[in-house]
This record gives sequence, C-alpha cells and structure tokens, in this order.
Amino acid sequence: VTIRDIFLQEVKKLESGLEIETPSIIGIDEIHIQREGKHRKQAWALICNGNEHTVMDLLPDRNKSTIIEYFSNLKNPYSVQVVTMDMWEPYRDAVYQTLPNAKIVIDKFHVVKMANDALNTLRKSFKDRLGKKKNKSLKQERYLLLKREHDLKPLPDIAFRDAWFNEIPELKVAYDLKESLFKIYDASTKSEAKMLYNKWKASIPDDMSEFREVAKTIDNWYTEIFNYFDYKVTNAFVE
Repeated sequence: VTIRDIFLQEVKKLESGLEIETPSIIGIDEIHIQREGKHRKQAWALICNGNEHTVMDLLPDRNKSTIIEYFSNLKNPYSVQVVTMDMWEPYRDAVYQTLPNAKIVIDKFHVVKMANDALNTLRKSFKDRLGKKKNKSLKQERYLLLKREHDLKPLPDIAFRDAWFNEIPELKVAYDLKESLFKIYDASTKSEAKMLYNKWKASIPDDMSEFREVAKTIDNWYTEIFNYFDYKVTNAFVE
C-alpha cells in the first residue's frame, strides 16, 4: 500500500466542506496528484478557509462546472467576501456566478512571476548572439537577473550583473521592467498602484514582446489584480 493510496482513502472519509461554516475568505488552488487507476497526475482543486488557514475540500478536478457546483452548495455563499486565486479563468467565472458578494484577488506572486519569466525568456533569445561559451555563463549567472536588486551583493553580484548589461543593453531594459513591476506592490493605495502600472506599461519598448504579453495578461485580469490593494491578502496560505 502506497502513501498515495492511503491519502486517497482518507480523503473519501473527510467531512464535506459543504457542512462546515462558510468563511469570509476562501483560497483556491490546484494540486497535481495521481488518481486511482490513473497513470498520470491530474489537477485537483483545493478549496481553503482563508480565515483559519485550513483545507475545506479537495475536488477531483478544477473544471468550471465542478467549482460552480461546490460553491453553489456552500452553507452560506453570501458570507464570502474575498476569494484569492491564480489566473485560471474557470475559477474566476465560477466565483462570479455563485458568490454574489465576493471580490476576487489575484495572488501577487503569480503576477510578478510573469516578469521573471519574461526576463528569462528574453535572456534565452540572446543565445545565438552570445555563442556557446558566453551563453553557458549567462545561463549559470541568470540568478543575477532573477533575484531582486536589493538581495544582490555589491561584489560580486552587481558587478557581474552590470557587466552583462554592458554587453547586452536590452537585458538592462528588461531587468528594470522586472524590478518596476515588483515595486508596484509597494504602493500604499490602489490609485497609486494603478498610476505606477500605467507608467510601467508605457515604458515597455515596442519590440519587447515578452513584457507586452505580461501587460496584456494584467489588462485581462486588471480588476482582480488591483483588488489586492483593497484587501492586501495573497494565496500564500493555500500554496
């Protein structure tokens, strides 16, 4: 008997989340585990109590219909004020359809992660320009780009980072865009955060498609992303 088998048997015995008190904050995420009789891991939706930081329920998939059915049968769906999540559209649709008083807050770590991913994608695009040896060095030192600036040591980190900036000026532009997006979350109000975002978006060069895609995603989730500044909650407890 494997740990997974024991876990799945215990899940079946758990009290349904529909029988417990409905919290004012709910967190949604997914966990990839192997279902009985399956050979590949599949995404299960994890529903958590944001007030007590406990698991409410584990659903067999993360489909919109499954989430709608679960939320529709909560003991008091009107009491949910905030739902934290990542940018998965079925979650958003399900919340808006079933929890009339809830505001969605997109986890800020998923937003800033997009900036790191964009920077890393851009770094890889210089592979042919650098040649095999230098590309290998930049790959090994990519942490200099992905780390927050305040976490870098003057020597050798910043010195090595700036050497790469001198060789590839586009990297500095991308790095500054990454840092600026992170700093939006230092804003004390929603209006200040929106102003910083507009300034950030306007600063993206036309040919830097990696960051233009980030801006496009933020625009698609604009309301839910900036709701963070009203509630200052994340999905960290679910993660």
